[in-house]
Amino acid sequence: MKTLNTNAKNAKDEVYKILSSENHVYRAWQLIDYKIDPLRLKVTDSEIVNYLQVDAFVRPGFTVTVDTATLPHLFVKIDGYYSGVVESLKQIHEVKPEKVTMIDKVELVNKKPITTFLKTKPTWYDDEAGINIDLALKENFNSLLKLKPSYRENYLEAINRVIEKVNNGAMLVKKPTSRVILETLIYNNSAVVEMYHDYDYQYMVPKFMVKIAAGKSVNVYAVLRMMLMNELGFDVVVLDELGYSTIENILSADEFDVHTIREADSQTDIPFKEKRQKRDVKSKMKMTGIFLTIVMVLAFCGLGYLIVENGIEYIIDFFNTVIINPIYSFISSLL
Repeated sequence: MKTLNTNAKNAKDEVYKILSSENHVYRAWQLIDYKIDPLRLKVTDSEIVNYLQVDAFVRPGFTVTVDTATLPHLFVKIDGYYSGVVESLKQIHEVKPEKVTMIDKVELVNKKPITTFLKTKPTWYDDEAGINIDLALKENFNSLLKLKPSYRENYLEAINRVIEKVNNGAMLVKKPTSRVILETLIYNNSAVVEMYHDYDYQYMVPKFMVKIAAGKSVNVYAVLRMMLMNELGFDVVVLDELGYSTIENILSADEFDVHTIREADSQTDIPFKEKRQKRDVKSKMKMTGIFLTIVMVLAFCGLGYLIVENGIEYIIDFFNTVIINPIYSFISSLL
């Protein structure tokens, strides 16, 4: 079928072409059809909270070429005092809940995938080459249908990068089979798909946080999901207050960074300290209110005592002498 652009459509395309040149980004969803190139940032303890709060385009390393967007992101494990990070993520979640997933029970991310989807080796997968993207895009993956076509392609490419890393020894335990990887990341990963669907590459980076309680740990399935989020350019934050080795026992240290925060007054804890200061102000205001109430009660009790002892006439004469007469005299002097 023939098509014809109107003059307005041609002008719009030309403006977008100009705005998109020289690595400048000016409009929402401008990068929707771009390929993604994840770039893991290595930061200091004090920078973690700051980078969690800022958009991708202001992070170091964010670049846009003709068809590819480089996405700076974090993949960190924090041992020790992490309340500042949690408070920061809660603040973001209140404004944009679709951008933050906070897991308090590691069992949820450790969930074993349902392995009934791939009963035979799929035609779109090869043990050496990985997923054949062109063939896989023709498959009816119900779990991926909500993704935009370009996002669906990037998602499958990210899985290929995970498979490549696993095959190259990124895991320190017995590596999962290709079937387990595909089942976990394609058919049993709806939460990640939802977050990726809302990801406008230049703006707020999706964030995944999981707390590891004492005596708990992550398993291979959880690590696979985190590796995929890392390849999609998400911020992945693992929190362990006691600092036990957990993800370190499964995933190579080359794939993530470990930060140990021991002091409550560290820079990472700024949001927590601000919240504590607000709580102190409210406490002081409450105490002031109680004090004023006590003063008023005592004043009324004293007034009642004077009335009982001297009669109401004494109180009227007192107010006339101390308050009414001086005011009357002042007004008279002005007239």
